[in-house]
Amino acid sequence: MKVLYYSAPECSYETLARSILLFDEIHFFDRPSINLRYTESDTQVGTVGRDSSLRRYDFGKEGMEVHIHKPFSGPLENTVFVDLIKRDMANDKFVTSFMEGFLGDEQFRYLFLPKGKYGGGLDDKEIYERLKCIDFSKYPISLDFFLSGEPEVGDSWSEQRLVKLLLFDLVEASFLHNHALLSCVNNDVFPVTDFAVSADLLRAKCFDAYEGLEKKDAPRNLAKSELLLRLSIALIPDELLRKKRLSKLNEFSHKYIEDRKAIYALLDEQIESCGGLQDPREYDRAISSLYETKIEPLIRDFNNKTTDLWEQTFKESIKDVVSSAPQISNLLISLVAGLSLEDTLIRALGIGGVMVGKNVMEHVVSKRRIVRNSTLSYLLGAR
Repeated sequence: MKVLYYSAPECSYETLARSILLFDEIHFFDRPSINLRYTESDTQVGTVGRDSSLRRYDFGKEGMEVHIHKPFSGPLENTVFVDLIKRDMANDKFVTSFMEGFLGDEQFRYLFLPKGKYGGGLDDKEIYERLKCIDFSKYPISLDFFLSGEPEVGDSWSEQRLVKLLLFDLVEASFLHNHALLSCVNNDVFPVTDFAVSADLLRAKCFDAYEGLEKKDAPRNLAKSELLLRLSIALIPDELLRKKRLSKLNEFSHKYIEDRKAIYALLDEQIESCGGLQDPREYDRAISSLYETKIEPLIRDFNNKTTDLWEQTFKESIKDVVSSAPQISNLLISLVAGLSLEDTLIRALGIGGVMVGKNVMEHVVSKRRIVRNSTLSYLLGAR
């Protein structure tokens, strides 16, 4: 399974580690250098391109492949992107998702308004605070309005200048998501992100029926990557991934590639039987229902079995401790108060000796059997 991470030129360590476990290939684009010309002058406004920081790393030859590409760069005039941007700026769902994400999600905002000074003594926090106070319904949300008049420069920040600053960020977001979706459609790659706002923006575009992007399997591809990430997060939280070395995860992924394909097959089967994915009004409900009724029960079943196993092992171990050392049973009870089952068994092993050791070994063997027999064995084995 090949995926394109489309929110930024690089992702977090946790997302990269998770991707190594989930995918065969992950693709990134460097930050593009694009520009537009104001309609009433020769002045241009644009972004400053840069290489992805991931270009500095060697990911080895085995396991997941990491590819970093040069994006489209240059003037947007006379390209397909101008029409697509105009369409996005007229798409209420796209605009609302971006505005709410920009004003409500700090990490997403930093993708477009990095920390720093922006002239006139204003930094990103002060610009953000001023943007929150603006009534955007007074201004046209359109590319024509953004490119009208002369650009304001200098140290003064009028309300309109702030509005156009945000509109340019909206233009950039539109370009990035169009660029990503076109790349996915043309190269049979799945879109993936760890930003909820980016997922909302791309989802809005998947259902926008403009020529060249209307493809019936696009929502299914989006659903598959969404479900894979949700499932892996439920089973392997970020704090656990932070302790893993990328090289070891790559080795694991390469060794158990067939088990990973079994996860793909499970999701493909569930997505195929799920109605509503092609309807933008039903997609959110359909994907949530699919996860809650088909995927979560598998997770609960595994958790219930391992909890029952721990409880049984705990009971047997405590019996052995009490029978072999009744004089310290009260000490043991006070010692293990508030400890996890794992820590309790370790303490009990020191007191109960051989019998408790036998219980612990039987527990380990039984747990491995549960993992092996689970449909989710690949992800469970990576923990």
